[in-house]
Amino acid sequence: FFVSFGTSDEKLFRDEIINYFPSPYVVSLFKGSDELQKLLKDKICLKNIAKRKELSIDRVAKREFDDLVLETNKRLNEIFSNIYNYPQSLSWYFENKQLDVKSKMSLQKSLSAVLDNIYPKMPVFNNEIINKNYLSSQGTAARNSLMRMMLNNETIEDLGIEKSPPEKSIYNVLLKDKGIHSNKNKLKFSQPSEKLTKFVWDKIDIYFKEMAEKPDTILNLITQLMSPPFGLKAGVLPILIFAYYLS
Repeated sequence: FFVSFGTSDEKLFRDEIINYFPSPYVVSLFKGSDELQKLLKDKICLKNIAKRKELSIDRVAKREFDDLVLETNKRLNEIFSNIYNYPQSLSWYFENKQLDVKSKMSLQKSLSAVLDNIYPKMPVFNNEIINKNYLSSQGTAARNSLMRMMLNNETIEDLGIEKSPPEKSIYNVLLKDKGIHSNKNKLKFSQPSEKLTKFVWDKIDIYFKEMAEKPDTILNLITQLMSPPFGLKAGVLPILIFAYYLS
């Protein structure tokens, strides 16, 4: 967001700033107060003072300095937290068009509409273990285990996963529920039945068919699938690509 102090800043925002942030960015104009301007100046000054050696010598000055930093940051946090609590106090823009934001709920609806516009082919994978760019050690272990079972147990129901380990929930969300591996497909990997996941599958299919004529690195496919209109997280991609390969 852009903080303005006066009409000249607002004109700069509308004439130039919003053009620097094309889709997929949402930008907002926050009209700053005299208090905010003073606090921001104080924060910059305090940052410079923190480098002074005298603070390490004078304990009283150091304590007073730390109290001032704490109070300045506290007040700034209070002001900026109102952006979330009262988003209607800002002007919100997407692709040079102002969004109709009258409450916190209307902002959420507007942002959902923006995301639908940017990622119209993004399937929903409700699994916090795998649906992220950087997996935890547990997530990595579960993905590796699932992929081993995909390789060895394709014709076994639920890939032979017993009880409810993390890989079972990943399997259900990414493969079973999307129709990539289910009884309907005679327990083999095949194209998904769910529409949005099929968009991803078709993209993978096109990529490998084109790669037969023009060699390419798999990293380009991953980059494309993480970008609009798909917007997938890196954690799910090895499983989806591997399922396509096994099909």
